[in-house]
Amino acid sequence: MKYAFLFVSFLLSACDDSVLNQLPECEYPECVPAECGQPCVVTEDGLTLLNDQAEALTCHLGEMVCDLKSPPVCVGSALPTEEVCDVFGVDEDCSGVANDLVYEWYEHQNTCELVGECAFSPMICDSLGNLECVPTQDTCHNEICDGLDNDGDGLTDSDDPDLTYDGAEYEYSGPTETLNVGECRAGVRRCMDGQEVLFGEVLPVPEVCGNGDDDDCDGQEDEVDNDVGPQAFQIHMDFSGSMAGTIFAVKEALCTWSDNGSFVSSLFAIQGIATVDTAPHLSVITDFVSAHEACEALENYLNENYLGGGNEYVPYSILDANSGGSLTWPEGMQRRVIFFTDEPPQGYLGDWQDNMDDVVTDCNDNNYSVGGFIGDSYSQWRQMTDDCNGWVEFLASPGNMIDALNNRFGTDC
Repeated sequence: MKYAFLFVSFLLSACDDSVLNQLPECEYPECVPAECGQPCVVTEDGLTLLNDQAEALTCHLGEMVCDLKSPPVCVGSALPTEEVCDVFGVDEDCSGVANDLVYEWYEHQNTCELVGECAFSPMICDSLGNLECVPTQDTCHNEICDGLDNDGDGLTDSDDPDLTYDGAEYEYSGPTETLNVGECRAGVRRCMDGQEVLFGEVLPVPEVCGNGDDDDCDGQEDEVDNDVGPQAFQIHMDFSGSMAGTIFAVKEALCTWSDNGSFVSSLFAIQGIATVDTAPHLSVITDFVSAHEACEALENYLNENYLGGGNEYVPYSILDANSGGSLTWPEGMQRRVIFFTDEPPQGYLGDWQDNMDDVVTDCNDNNYSVGGFIGDSYSQWRQMTDDCNGWVEFLASPGNMIDALNNRFGTDC
């Protein structure tokens, strides 16, 4: 027995690398194969790959095991599989990171039940091996006024108590010293039709003589020492049928001012909007005349024409009257444009935003203010009037319109 052991030892010691490289001449169990102990993997086709070839295929390597009684066998290897989100932290797909699963909102594996803008959130595997819905900041965030359910709670804009505004809820854009003096009040920000609107702001206006109010918010009522001076008013009027009550109120106001001696130093021009069939549907009712003459011109027009309606290009009408030259400002008078419409802004030869931008440029170049009585789209109209040192007010009922006109035109003291 002792000699047999020595004989096997002799055979093993005699089997060097040159012999191993000559397999199968070196038969088992006489030789230990060179593959033993090397990293390996078995492919789907049953091939055994070693070292670099194995590492290129998988991160789950096995080891070549030899028992000197049979050829070497790769033990413990595994091919890459689909990544699994679990607590074990195994990198199944050999991407280099375990649990790196992300299912976008459009993939069927994404089972998130979020709503609104949060419905577009991905499902991500966290460090504890749980799939969680992770809201995307680009779409899912605090509720804002934009017509969308931003925070995914099923409520939109003002219906959501979590609504936040782009700025303070209360705002006053007039001189600080005039806030809560006389008629001046801050406005409250509200969400309407997906846009923020500032309601109820009252800014200083030229003092209105005889109304018992401190209109210019200087602490005095109906003072006569105002510096308004002679004013030139451009009236841009929507002549569609739905505006009949407002048109009549403007005519009555002009006639009343003429009868009681108001605006004796001021002049009025009227341009009609949606008055003719051909674009841009504008007509000059009268160039700058007295309140009496403007009243007569408007009354004559109403007697001779019907209120048909059409496209109401209000911003373009202002441009046409000024840069276009259909109306001519008198010299040495304060210039004020006041428009009347119950429609949202409409653009001619471009979109309404471009027309408004052109008005803003023109009003600043030619030193006139722009204010308006409107029935719709408060925030859009303010984009023009705010930059033209003006105001926006909703149309009143015909019975209350005279008071509104007195306030916004400002009767001479």
